[in-house]
Amino acid sequence: RAQRNLADSMALEPPPRVQLPGRILLAAASAAFLLTLVYTSRAPNELVADSDIRVVQGVVALRDIPNISTLLPVESSIVGRTATNISSSVKSTAAQTSLVPKAACFSLGAAINPTECFGNGFSNPASTKGMTILIYTSWKDYTDRMDRYWYDFTDGFVRSVTEGSAGAPSKLDVFGYGFAGWDKKLTGGENIMRRLGCCPDAIIIGARHQDPGEPDWTKVPIVPAECAAQSHLVHVGGDCHHGRNKCRELYLKPGIMGSTVIAARHVQHIFEVAYPPPEGRLVAHLPFCVDDKPYDPAQARELKRAQNLPSADRHGIVLFGHVGDMYPMRQKLAALIKADKLPGGRINQPPGYSSGIQIKEPLCGYDPMQQGFEQSRETELELLEKMGSARICVFDSMTRQKMVRKFHFSFLTRCVPAADLPHDMPPQYRKAVIELPRNASEDQIADILRTAYADTDALRSKVASGLSFLRRYSCQESVQDVLGAVEQRRKISRGVWVPDGFEISCGSRYPFSSDKPLSWCEGTR
Repeated sequence: RAQRNLADSMALEPPPRVQLPGRILLAAASAAFLLTLVYTSRAPNELVADSDIRVVQGVVALRDIPNISTLLPVESSIVGRTATNISSSVKSTAAQTSLVPKAACFSLGAAINPTECFGNGFSNPASTKGMTILIYTSWKDYTDRMDRYWYDFTDGFVRSVTEGSAGAPSKLDVFGYGFAGWDKKLTGGENIMRRLGCCPDAIIIGARHQDPGEPDWTKVPIVPAECAAQSHLVHVGGDCHHGRNKCRELYLKPGIMGSTVIAARHVQHIFEVAYPPPEGRLVAHLPFCVDDKPYDPAQARELKRAQNLPSADRHGIVLFGHVGDMYPMRQKLAALIKADKLPGGRINQPPGYSSGIQIKEPLCGYDPMQQGFEQSRETELELLEKMGSARICVFDSMTRQKMVRKFHFSFLTRCVPAADLPHDMPPQYRKAVIELPRNASEDQIADILRTAYADTDALRSKVASGLSFLRRYSCQESVQDVLGAVEQRRKISRGVWVPDGFEISCGSRYPFSSDKPLSWCEGTR
């Protein structure tokens, strides 16, 4: 895993614009989010096990963690992370020797060369030996995403491929039902083969907005029949806010037909609904990511400004995000700010969600600077501007106690985050956060924040600690998480894959259900 130079990370230059296919479209595919049961960290022999919060760091079988031994079978084993020299077993023809991505846009009237793999996508200029990846998204899903996360995730793939990053895929495409070139008379698998001309190593599909008329992929296979022995289907789940049964439906019952990798945004989900792992599936954790090299020039300029602004020159403790019952810590913070008890305290009103775009004719593929998506890019730019000027950014991990993307944006803009600690934040990154204990009173929280605000030296140290978080959770790094999960699935037919540390305890609550996420927490306070 490449370590970015500190000086480079402190001053982000606007990235060069990639030459992309002419009319290419942004994918709203639910990015692959992966979980495991055991994981490898940078310090493989260190173990921290606290009987209350049960933080795990290092290599250890989960049965060794206090109070959860009954959850795991005695044969639970260690699963290591492999992130280098990931090769593909693809045996395509002419496409494997082509190093130049084609700018021609696929259309129904275009001639199709069956030996051409990803002729309408992106090619790695440095290697033809990496994986071939298809991110599946319907046209409705592509144009109807509420925020930029899936676009940022896909941008990480595009940049990784087109820049020829170490271990990057060789080919990438974004395609699905409703796009130009999708033939509704053909099956999903037939459309994929018609589009690609070869079997992809992985098809990434996730929780999404279904297009009217789109096949029900919980009942109909999407993997081409001739690719069953080669292509892995990575099913990425979404938020689990409506109780254990709804969460289980999302991931497993019914889930996506034929999935071989089940990926979740937050590591907790695996122990709630996907353990023991189903036969023939690897359950993996793919955490949220943040785009630290945006294609949008305005965002790149804002990041450079924010990343060069020291804590001493920043002002205010600013609350970000919606305030409501799902966010108990934010309610306390909002009350403190309204009572003028925090230095420079102010509430940043959330801009709301994207209302989607209207494009008269379906397009053929993906473009990070797709016309029509200006609203989502401007919304993210506004967040970068506001966080990039604040000294401390306050929010919370909601009732689910999960690592929301506001942590990522705080570290990206060098604004020190203050929040309750999420379960799925690895221990090594927690020192970069000003911890606000969940059971603390408003007065106690105010004291913690006032003290932290005045100590700019300590804030500067937390900013430096946050740089390692940013390197780990960039969207280009997420590419390696996805490829690592697929590679791991090739080695084992069933298991759990968690590359980083996590916490398991009974504090998490569903915002819209009274049942406990973890069955063994029933009856616990």
